[in-house]
Amino acid sequence: MPDSLKLKYLMTGIKDSLMLHVALQDPKTTDVSLLIARKVEDTLSLTSSTDKIHQNHLTINAVTQSKPLTRP
Repeated sequence: MPDSLKLKYLMTGIKDSLMLHVALQDPKTTDVSLLIARKVEDTLSLTSSTDKIHQNHLTINAVTQSKPLTRP
């Protein structure tokens, strides 16, 4: 089976979140396509983890700042 046909099958089965990123790189082989997909997936998961950390940090700050200051 020619690589171009393999690439078409691979692109139809790839996650929607990765498809555009991989297609923009215009891979010529399935190996390159899979390598790009893995790198993009790793990058997106890192970004997602960082966003969650920042959201938690902001929530903690908001709670800390919203407490009234009282003296005994």
